[in-house]
Amino acid sequence: MSRSTSTADQQLMSSWPPKYVQSYHLVEASVDIPEIDASKSTKGASKLRRDLINAEIANLRDLLPLPPSTRQRLSQLQLMALVCVFLRKANYFQQGDDDG
Repeated sequence: MSRSTSTADQQLMSSWPPKYVQSYHLVEASVDIPEIDASKSTKGASKLRRDLINAEIANLRDLLPLPPSTRQRLSQLQLMALVCVFLRKANYFQQGDDDG
């Protein structure tokens, strides 16, 4: 299932923040990614980007303080909206603590 990272992929990832490289390796370990030279293929680069986005969305899904059955039924749009609500709420209460 997993493949070794090609030299071209390594060169492409050298400019990425470490968090994205780590996410890439997590996705690579859990998803069957075909041998594609992402630096030469727009399709390959797009697939890689989508896989990274989906991995981060899965991370966000796991962080929501909701029952697992509820979290799994959320669409990506609903998930991002709820994450925004929780962040706004956390920021609001943090600002209240700083003021008082």
